[in-house]
Amino acid sequence: MERVDYESLIISDLLGFYNGKTLNLSPWYQRRSVWSAPQRAYLMNTIFERKPVPSIYIRQQIDIESEKSLKEVVDGQQRVRTIISYRADEFAAKHPAHKKRVKYSDLTGPQKTGLLSTSLSVGYLIEATDQDVRYSVASIQFQRL
Repeated sequence: MERVDYESLIISDLLGFYNGKTLNLSPWYQRRSVWSAPQRAYLMNTIFERKPVPSIYIRQQIDIESEKSLKEVVDGQQRVRTIISYRADEFAAKHPAHKKRVKYSDLTGPQKTGLLSTSLSVGYLIEATDQDVRYSVASIQFQRL
């Protein structure tokens, strides 16, 4: 692997990668989506309260023919899927300004802007091979123990 570049990425840009089909959530080594509704709501509560969220790791490669940057989630797939599904109004979560759980569509304009402009830490694995990814996943999981 050439390097890991850490950057902040706002949620709006993450959603843009997904909607633009340049973010692969299900590469061959990724497990299926397994988070329960309470786990997903907890992540959104954490984001709304501006508490730290673990870094997301993305392998970034360049498709020479199309000259496009292609990204695949190495670690953080559950978090990314949760953010995408919240934006799609698939579940409700507790927001500090509301008494009851709310879906994305229930947020006010400024609350939506606040969510979409929230920064997430992303580690980009630049020019990583499949072997690099396997090693990185194991290393990331070990660091969490």
